[in-house]
Amino acid sequence: MDKDNPGYRLHKLLMAGKAINKQTNCREAWYTLLEISDDVSLMTRLSKVMALPQQIIDGLSENYPDSANTWRYWQGQVVAGFAAQNFSAAWSTFIDHIDPHTLTYLQLSTDMLDRVSRAKVIGSEDLAKVRESLSFIYEELRTSEIDDELKKYLFRSIRKLIAAIDEYK
Repeated sequence: MDKDNPGYRLHKLLMAGKAINKQTNCREAWYTLLEISDDVSLMTRLSKVMALPQQIIDGLSENYPDSANTWRYWQGQVVAGFAAQNFSAAWSTFIDHIDPHTLTYLQLSTDMLDRVSRAKVIGSEDLAKVRESLSFIYEELRTSEIDDELKKYLFRSIRKLIAAIDEYK
């Protein structure tokens, strides 16, 4: 089972991104990495990817208060990549910022977070079971006779949970 912390997720994504041809269209590269095919999903999911560096830094700062020098370099490179990328241009507009040092230092941050977390990736079968259960509850809620405002709130909450499962990676 793989580790699960924001550092590991970002590192894994960047490693997969390094395997994509630099001349590939940047938008298409993100579609491939995020397993999507439309711009709305791209913006939604990419915003979550872009939040990962701060989540890593927050975790490091909380657990290792004197660790700022361990993340400054990789964070600067990743943020520079996000800022410089051009969805209509080549993948190189992003991935050229991710050099071997970036990946090495990010791996260090990942390992540091893993020492204090030890969270594991949830298996796809477990996720499918939970999603199926939520879908069943959603359908049951449709025919229930509870207050309409409560029903709307529960529908929204269940849809958010299902979306979180669909986006889990």
